[in-house]
Amino acid sequence: MSAEPKGEEIQTTIQQIRVMIAKLQAQTEDVVSDMCDNYCRHPREIKDEDLLNDICEQCPLNKLM
Repeated sequence: MSAEPKGEEIQTTIQQIRVMIAKLQAQTEDVVSDMCDNYCRHPREIKDEDLLNDICEQCPLNKLM
């Protein structure tokens, strides 16, 4: 049988998971930002910020955030 992980090992693992999650969140934000800035047509076509925000709120990429 394998030994049960110790509290310190568990805390280290939890911290590693938190770091990985933070990295994934940052990468997701980068991808969404890149898509919005370089591929989405709406920011180029719509100058009304309120209307643009309404459209952006409907964007499926926001579900990633």
